[in-house]
This record gives sequence, structure tokens and C-alpha cells, in this order.
Amino acid sequence: MEVLAKYLAGIDNPEHCERTEEILAWVANKFPNLESQIKWNTPMFSDHFYNLKEINEIWSILAPKNIRSYLIKKLFVNNYSIDEIMYLIEADLKSIDSLITYNDVIDNIKTRREKVNKVHPFHNFLY
Repeated sequence: MEVLAKYLAGIDNPEHCERTEEILAWVANKFPNLESQIKWNTPMFSDHFYNLKEINEIWSILAPKNIRSYLIKKLFVNNYSIDEIMYLIEADLKSIDSLITYNDVIDNIKTRREKVNKVHPFHNFLY
């Protein structure tokens, strides 16, 4: 409550100050694990702070670069040839080469069936 003392001292009306102090004391007693703070000239209680680096790492999964690499891999697994992938995604060979290895190509050739039924990776989602 020492942190909030400056805020309470700034309230001119004694009734409002007493009521606010009562509410803040109740919150502090009810939730002892919360840390009292003053942010934006408002009393607040919080239990943690977000680390911006962790948030950026979480959201980086949805970056266009990661979605594009995922789509390239899925198209290749669904029997699209490399030239078809280059045409559909407008990717260059250098980016495809970093995602699809030589062993992946050999494995795909070995497991390819006679009749290739190409299915878009997001077919179930789109249709």
C-alpha cells in the first residue's frame, strides 16, 4: 500500500479518499500475490509483466516467412513438383532449397504412387 499512498494523497475529497483506500486495501488483502503499482496515474494490481521478446517469438510463428515455408513443405509432401511450387508460391530455388533437402526429394520419388492425387494442403479448410 506504500506505493499507492502518493495516489491516495492526491485525492482531495476525504470521503472519496477513504472509500478508495478501503477498496484498495480489500484488493490487497484478498489477492496478496498481486503487486500494487501506479500506471497512467491509476492504481493497478498485477501479477506479472509480459516480456516483449517472448511475445515477439510467439507471434513470429504467424509471420509471412514462416507461413510461406510451411506452405512450401506441405505442397511438396502433397506431391507437387518443385516447378509447380515455384509457380504457385512465386518462390525462388534458393528458398526452396533451404526447405526441401535432397533426401526429401529422393524419398518423395520413392513413395510417389502411380496415380498422383494432388490435394491442396488447405483443401479441407477452404472447401
